[in-house]
Amino acid sequence: MLPGRHLPISPCNRAGFRLVLILALLVITWLTLTPSPGALTQSINDKLAHTLAFLVLAFLSHGSWPDQNFDWRFIVPLMAYGLLLELLQHFIPNRFFSLLDLIADWGGILLYLALIPLVSRVLKKQQSAG
Repeated sequence: MLPGRHLPISPCNRAGFRLVLILALLVITWLTLTPSPGALTQSINDKLAHTLAFLVLAFLSHGSWPDQNFDWRFIVPLMAYGLLLELLQHFIPNRFFSLLDLIADWGGILLYLALIPLVSRVLKKQQSAG
């Protein structure tokens, strides 16, 4: 087991993480697959939104099953979800497949992977304080 790969989250909080994860997946899917009223522009803010969305999804996924290492069992489904959303956008008016969006999605997952030791330390401090 690599240090910082498991998260100190109680069983009650795991249920909360799972509920928020489902809500986040629904909201992100709806936002991604809703037709846009106008042509979308490629901007840094859009890429930042993609990165943050998948960073949050990675955290919520890991928090839902904190006794598991954040490895391919989390990473592959999240990457596949991002790819599926981009592929489906091809069929939505004023939406399109964007390789840069996909890279931003995957970047958010990899950013979470790098932040796991910090997240684990913060959660441990919070758990011991309260």
